[in-house]
Amino acid sequence: MMVYVGMSADIIHAGHINIIKKAAELGEVTVGLLTDEAIASYKRPPIMTYEQRKCVVEHLKGVKDVVEQHTLDYSDNLNKFRPDIVVHAEDWQKGIQRPIRDRVIEILARTGGKLVEFPYTQGISSTAIRECIESGRTAESICRTTPQEEKEKMPKILVSAGDAIVAKLIEEAGFSGVWISGFEASARLGLADNGSITMSEMVSIAKPIVRATKLPVYCDVDTGYGNLKRTAEELAYVGVTGISVEDNLCDKQNSLWGGKCDLMNAEIFAEKLKSIQGKIKIIARTEALIRGYGMDEAVRRAELYKSLSDYVLIHSRDVSGDEAKTIPNRFKGNLAIVPTKFPQLTTKELINIGYSMIIFANQTERIKIKAVRDALQILKLGSMLPIENTLSATLDDMRSLTPTE
Repeated sequence: MMVYVGMSADIIHAGHINIIKKAAELGEVTVGLLTDEAIASYKRPPIMTYEQRKCVVEHLKGVKDVVEQHTLDYSDNLNKFRPDIVVHAEDWQKGIQRPIRDRVIEILARTGGKLVEFPYTQGISSTAIRECIESGRTAESICRTTPQEEKEKMPKILVSAGDAIVAKLIEEAGFSGVWISGFEASARLGLADNGSITMSEMVSIAKPIVRATKLPVYCDVDTGYGNLKRTAEELAYVGVTGISVEDNLCDKQNSLWGGKCDLMNAEIFAEKLKSIQGKIKIIARTEALIRGYGMDEAVRRAELYKSLSDYVLIHSRDVSGDEAKTIPNRFKGNLAIVPTKFPQLTTKELINIGYSMIIFANQTERIKIKAVRDALQILKLGSMLPIENTLSATLDDMRSLTPTE
């Protein structure tokens, strides 16, 4: 009987041994070992290479075989190897891995397998051990870190969604969270991204997205629509996890274009942040770098905002990516980044140099624009068939992403 266990196994600890031991009691254990790229897609890149980790795991007592698992999602390997049993700790019943668990159950129901879950080994994890090594803390301190706290410390990768279907697709793909972009939201309403959108419109956009996904949803609220405190309260009320607020003045410009302009006094902006502490998670965003005030001023503002927020975003549009590489050397804290203008820097690179949150802020809407434009050109030729064959999701796929009653 084949028993499948997925793991990253970068730093082997008691939790790994416990789960392998329990799995071996059920049958012959095959470990689906996450590749370096798969690990880097949801947390910091591994210390050991795949081959090094494989060498360790295949010599653990109870392991019969080790195979590559190329994504956090189990689907490809379950369809390929068709195990009788999948074993996992109970911790994935909530949080980022919940959609992955749901797909495992769905595939096993089709192939005749079953899922067996065991209690999570409390008080230890690779992430916590790694942090202790890097910070010089003692092993005793690991026991004071809960699984939820460990997940909070993992780098987050957010992808933009403008509607419920895209939010579901982001969750299906295994990303950490959903981003609601002010630029995208304004564009869909036919508005300029200059503060024209209102708080009420943004709340209306957020509601169906929050309902559609179990992932945390973060919302770009520009400067706060004239009343940041109420904006935070209204979005928190509909279930938004966090907001990004910037130190632009109310007559803002889109940050991807334009030159130098006045910013809000940093101390006044800090007071605004204080007014919403505890109401919602905060990404404090400074525009100092992109508006020509220099790295020193950007870092000064970031240091001021650091204790008042959950993340700090020093926005950059330097196409070389050099600014983005420099920022973590100048500022230590929970850093967010929007890499729109320097797509050559990979997620793995950004996490490795010190970013805690990566926001793909407008890719999904731009993908839609190109896909629709291409489809319309095909339709002009008079046939839908090329669209159905190459561009379009099936009707059943679309229906599966919407309520049926």
